[in-house]
Amino acid sequence: MELASPAIDHLAFIGNTPVHIAQIHCLDVNNQTQRLDCLVPHRAGMLSIGVGNVMNELKPIFALYREAKVANSPFYKFLCLYKILEGVFRHIRPAAYRKARERVITLTSIREVVPDLPQIQETTPELVGRPIQETFDSIFTRDFRNRVAHFLLDDGTILNVSDHETYGQFGRRLALIEACAREVIKNVERQLVEANR
Repeated sequence: MELASPAIDHLAFIGNTPVHIAQIHCLDVNNQTQRLDCLVPHRAGMLSIGVGNVMNELKPIFALYREAKVANSPFYKFLCLYKILEGVFRHIRPAAYRKARERVITLTSIREVVPDLPQIQETTPELVGRPIQETFDSIFTRDFRNRVAHFLLDDGTILNVSDHETYGQFGRRLALIEACAREVIKNVERQLVEANR
């Protein structure tokens, strides 16, 4: 699983689809191979990009992405996607810049903006084209995240996941946070490749 899981997580990102590991069937120690059954519950299709080596820094990111894709709860999906953005912005990207500086490499600057997608146009069109980091800092605040992560909030409010209004508040933000996470993952992957040259 140590080798197969990151590849499956990466496959879920590339295909933008849930991938469920059904059961591991065989581990061939001599040939260092594994056989797994995976279930992809959506349409069949071909991937135009193969699954290659996954950088160690991105293994937890792709794992969180796959968790978000297979989750049924909008609350859990949101938390996984939030943790991706938080991990990239607060840890992975700063580490890539430090590594690049040490190696006297200039990373390509990437303008990350909220993409213009139909789902985002439908719910939050005013955010299209806005910087993702700014959106993360202003929309997906720690308080907003804490509302879904904790049962009892500081103000004494109790999270009721069956409440239609609460459910909608997080459900409406899913397309936005997922689109932002996908953009950020693609860009930090490029930057990590540059920093590791």
